[in-house]
Amino acid sequence: MAITLLSSGGIGGLIMSSSGGVGGLTTYVSGLSPTPSPSSPTTSPTISPTSAPVTPAPTTTPTIPPTQAPVTPSPVTSPTTSPTTAPTTSPTIAPTPAPVTPAPTTAPTTAPTTAPTIAPTAAPTVPPNTFNVTANGSSAYIINGVSNPTLSVTEGQTYTFNINASGHPFWIKTVSSTGTGNAYSSGVTNNGIDNGTITFIVPYDAPSTLYYICQYHSSMVGIINVTDVPTPSPTSAPTTPPTPAPVTPAPTTAPTTAPTIAPTTAPTTAPTPAPVAAISASLVFDLDAANYSAMPTNGSTIAGTGTYAITMTNTGASMAWNSANGGVFRKSAIGTSDMFYVSGLNYSTATQPWTVFMAYKWDGGTAGRLLNANTSSPDFLMGLWGNSGAKMNIAFNGSFVGSSSTASDTNWHFIWFSNDGLSTTNSTKSYIATSVAPSTTNGTRNGSAGFNGLRLFGRFVNSTSSTEPVTADVGFVKVYNGVLTLAEIQASHATYKTRFGY
Repeated sequence: MAITLLSSGGIGGLIMSSSGGVGGLTTYVSGLSPTPSPSSPTTSPTISPTSAPVTPAPTTTPTIPPTQAPVTPSPVTSPTTSPTTAPTTSPTIAPTPAPVTPAPTTAPTTAPTTAPTIAPTAAPTVPPNTFNVTANGSSAYIINGVSNPTLSVTEGQTYTFNINASGHPFWIKTVSSTGTGNAYSSGVTNNGIDNGTITFIVPYDAPSTLYYICQYHSSMVGIINVTDVPTPSPTSAPTTPPTPAPVTPAPTTAPTTAPTIAPTTAPTTAPTPAPVAAISASLVFDLDAANYSAMPTNGSTIAGTGTYAITMTNTGASMAWNSANGGVFRKSAIGTSDMFYVSGLNYSTATQPWTVFMAYKWDGGTAGRLLNANTSSPDFLMGLWGNSGAKMNIAFNGSFVGSSSTASDTNWHFIWFSNDGLSTTNSTKSYIATSVAPSTTNGTRNGSAGFNGLRLFGRFVNSTSSTEPVTADVGFVKVYNGVLTLAEIQASHATYKTRFGY
């Protein structure tokens, strides 16, 4: 008796898709048709045993004459082989295959082995919680192969943005605007980087619509739609974390993930926004050329933080906006009557802490004062000075706080100038950098001083005139209402260095 066991199994197919942050896993299982296999073994055992018994070879054997016939003719080979193989093998092997037929064992073993191996491998790839971001020049972001797509995220879930777009800082914001203002910080880690990973754990109170946009280019922009989940998720989470997870699966897979991550990560990450910004003090003044496409008009307010009024007289057309480095203000001729002054910013009291952060580049032409204050406050000077030849990295606030007498260059420079308002040892500090972040101060001094209003490209004389003009570029001037730590200064350097070619 021959026993034939057939087993076939396999993994049909694994299909992955990612659209807007959501994907699914579909598995098809198909088996091999049992018909082909049995037909083969069925014919073999049926014919083999039937031939042996029906051809009474044993009956002919007693009659000696016939012995000659079967032995000599080819039939003998056929029956001999047939009976020998069939009867001998059949009975002997038949039982053996049954136990030995670990074929079924192998099939199931292989199937499960393959299934778990493939499933987990695909799983990390399939979840659409990962967005790979590159740049198509300055015209668009390419996210998962699509140009400026609309993204979808769900409250409570964690999303990863792998950014590889040098020179195009990627910001998640509440408003579709360039620059660094209106950033959405809740649950966002590393917002505004152009190379690295941004993690976004979507809060349960996130706006229904957010935006991603390049800090410098308004054409690199898209919408982020936030899917709301039932409020019970966060409510039940603290009560019975394990219960909500299984119970919430109602809304398919999304809710399952949401409750799981929400209770664990969301609350933990909620307090993170401060470190995310890398700056503990508030940005109260943000005059950034990246927020413009032309020189500001007289009487307007700055496009960044605050409502500070601009006095602009440019009759000599010595100043202009330029698109280089994401946007710069450029003074290309001496004209002393051309004025770029911002009023309303008052840190003239020595007890107020502040930090001024500026990016500038001299053009190798005229050297004078780059950033100056109103004459009604203590004399203020930052960046460049034209006394006895051009000098770089100057910081002066009642007295010098670090100055460089080395030869001037035409590279982009960063300078941070701060005052803690305490008038104690090293109360005032300056830091400078080009391609490498500062590791220590450029200079310090005891005591404090302040400034009132800020004037670009010269020394303030009155509302329509200046002296000591300088030809140079200014990328931005930012003022914080506190003293930045060295770590925060290094973080701000990392944020802006690629914009200026480092």
